[in-house]
Amino acid sequence: MSSYSTFEYDKEFITPKITWGVQHLILITVGIFAIQLILDPVLAALLPAYTQPSTTPGELLAHWFGFQPGNFLRGHIWKPFTYMFLHGGMMHLFFNMLWLYIFGPHVERTLGTRQFYRFYIFCGALGVMANYLVLINGIEPSVIGASGAAVGVLVASAMIDPDRQLFMIGLPFPINVRALVFFVVFLNVITAFASNTNTSVATHFGGMGAAFLYMHFRPQWTRWNRARKENALQKPKSKSKSKSKSKKLKDTIGEQVDNILRFKDDEFKE
Repeated sequence: MSSYSTFEYDKEFITPKITWGVQHLILITVGIFAIQLILDPVLAALLPAYTQPSTTPGELLAHWFGFQPGNFLRGHIWKPFTYMFLHGGMMHLFFNMLWLYIFGPHVERTLGTRQFYRFYIFCGALGVMANYLVLINGIEPSVIGASGAAVGVLVASAMIDPDRQLFMIGLPFPINVRALVFFVVFLNVITAFASNTNTSVATHFGGMGAAFLYMHFRPQWTRWNRARKENALQKPKSKSKSKSKSKKLKDTIGEQVDNILRFKDDEFKE
């Protein structure tokens, strides 16, 4: 009985090993942040007129690859896909990658690595579009960070297994993933009413909504895609069958014509 309880404890509370997709996303994001840190002093040394910003590392990268709603409408169509790999500081990077590390492997094992990549990019790219809903008094946000995609991974994990238990720092008792989603929503609502926040709450809610849509309609999409592939495989067979039938018909007609001509030749000989 004790061994069974230990197994259940390990199964529920120990974080599973990191998967390939999660590992690659974390390494890419950390590598880009390192480039952000290196870029400012390099530019300051090469260009004396360049002043190193005091807030965001790699301000030049953030300008060209961060998301601004106005610039996207002006043709900067790459920004919804690049902003999520930039971060405004070490803590910003750490917490986003922590969410991805904890909940990403669970989602990747369900979706598969290639589909997990698509899901992650989908949540980040669609989630940031929610900023168009909160453009107030002409103030245009500039968004960087993987928060939209990271909370999307959390929502997907909750939809796959809402009763999965885990321990959170500061809580003396376990909490399931469903309750954690509600807690994150609550924190974002409070943050939205704060006057001095630089957190893109709209991107968080957008990423959650994108994850819900993806996971909700994934079974229908999978069935449709499977049916489409099966039909594509069957079409050449049907064509070959029709070709064989037409060939048989042509052969039959040819034999009848040959018989008629042969009959006429024999009659002429007589």
